[in-house]
Formats: sequence, structure tokens, C-alpha cells
Amino acid sequence: MPKQFEKSLLEAIEAQLPENLSLAKELESRLGVTRSAVYKKIRGEASFSVAEMLQLARSFGISLDRLAFEAGGNQLFQYSNGNPEPQSPEEYLGRIQVQLMELLSEGNPQMWHITNDLPFFWYFFFPEICSFKLLIWSYISRGVQGDAQDFEPQRFAEQYPQLDAIRSEIAKLYIQVPTTEIWPAQFAEHMLIQIHKTLEAHVISVDAARVLLDKMQELLNLIAQVANTGIKQTPDGAQGASVQLYLNELILSGEMIFIENESGTTVHLPLDIPNFLSSSQTGFNVHVRQYMDAVVNASTRISKDGELQRQRVLNMARKRLQFFREEMRLT
Repeated sequence: MPKQFEKSLLEAIEAQLPENLSLAKELESRLGVTRSAVYKKIRGEASFSVAEMLQLARSFGISLDRLAFEAGGNQLFQYSNGNPEPQSPEEYLGRIQVQLMELLSEGNPQMWHITNDLPFFWYFFFPEICSFKLLIWSYISRGVQGDAQDFEPQRFAEQYPQLDAIRSEIAKLYIQVPTTEIWPAQFAEHMLIQIHKTLEAHVISVDAARVLLDKMQELLNLIAQVANTGIKQTPDGAQGASVQLYLNELILSGEMIFIENESGTTVHLPLDIPNFLSSSQTGFNVHVRQYMDAVVNASTRISKDGELQRQRVLNMARKRLQFFREEMRLT
């Protein structure tokens, strides 16, 4: 992590301490870490985690937003399109696979994900749904219409020999990352509308639409199982890390992903598939993490102990699925 922001935080803390109190001793007490670990952080030999910075800011009543502003209001972002744009679904998924591998390569990986749709990682559990979402990418973002004629999931996947292996690996990597996710109440609506509209436009066949709706039903069943236990799992029952699922019916912003491990933090802001803006700047990332914590505090938990809300939102999604079956005359 860049050190200037951490230096500013330490200076703000030290300015509040009476002369008879040691900065190192106060940090040791507040953070619950060893004295040697504290000295490494003070000297800049080790970084504070975002959670530690938030804890210190709360303890001493310091505005991290103000520190970020004073450090410089302009934030630099990396645009993913600086690299050559992926030319195939395999290459697109391959990049996601590499990013997850990098996240897991360092200790204590964490992910926070706010979205106005179902987080896209869930689609990788089902090859048919994954193929359909990649079709939408090819058809709209890349303008490739050859893939989008009488679409059938199996036939689409056969065009790309490595596609299913990469998809499966992404699903295995994703369940290893402890995650906090904030969803909208109608998290399945976007996918259902896409199926409906592509069927109307004769982009996909009736059989393909039926398969996709069946897989959406399986996805809802998987969500119910994961939400009940608070543990990620694949459709075949393989379990992974913990997941906290929250429902927020007031979020109007778009998608935002915050990831953290021992090497630092990164914020991803999806721009247009497959491109996104990324920031590794401490001040901005701490602000995003504060925002996410605030959203979580204003949300309703639907994993583990949130049974009533969980049942309500899943029943609503099942009713909408049945509505679309009838609307498309697939019952």
C-alpha cells in the first residue's frame, strides 16, 4: 500500500496523544498486535490493513475521507483496456481466473461485492448459464452475431474447447475466497429479462430458453443452500469459504468490487464488459470500504440467521421465474 496515507493517519493520531503516552503502546493496545508488529508498521516496513485503519480512525475520531482529500483529491485509475481486449470468451474468462489466483496467492484474501444484479461469479456454477452470459457479451459488447443464431448452450461451448475447464476452475477458486455480498431484492430479474428478450428476438431457441430457466431454478436452490449455511458451495456439494449475504432494496449505484489480501487492496468498478476501472490507491480504497461497511449496516442479512428475509426474497424470485415461464409459454 502507498505509505503517505498511513503516515498522515499516524500523524493525526499522534497529535491527539498526551506527551506521556507512546504512539506504539497505544497502537499495540487498540489493534491487539505485538509491539514488534506495531514498530514495523510505524517504520513503514509493513502496511496497516484497511480494517486496522478503519478501527484506528473510529477509535480516535479521525475522518479518513478528510485525510484522503488532504493527501490529494485526484485519484488514479487503471483502465483494463490498456491491455489488448480479449478476443474470445476463453480469453475473457482466463483473465478472471488469473485475477482470482493472484488474490488467493497472498494470505487473508477477502472480497466485498455490491451489485444491482446477482454477482456474476454465481453464473460460473452452471455451464449453460455461463455460456448464455458470454453470448450476451459477444452479441452486444463485441458485435459478434455469428454466435447468436439459434443459440444452444452446448453448441456454443463446443466452439471454445477450453471454455468449460476455465469456467469450472473459476467456480472452484471463487468458493475459496471469503466474501461479503450485497444484493438487490430482485437479484434474478436481469437474467430473466435477458432470456425473455433474446427468445423474442429469435436469438435463442425455445429449447435453450427452457434449459436456461431450469438452470435458474437450480441456481435459486443453490443460493438457498449457501444462504442457509453461510458457506460457499458448488452444485455438486464441494464446500469452501464463508459468505455473508445481505439484501439492500435502496441501492441505486452500480457494481463495485473491493478485494484485499496481505499485499494490499484493489477496487474494481466495471465500466463496460469486459472493461473496468481499478484503483490501488489507499485513500480512495479506504473510502470505498467505509461506504461498503455503511451499506452493510443499512442492509438486511439473508445468510444464516436471516431466515425470514431469505425465504421472502427467494419466494419472490421463484414466483418471477414461474411468471416468465408462463409469459414465454414454456410451462
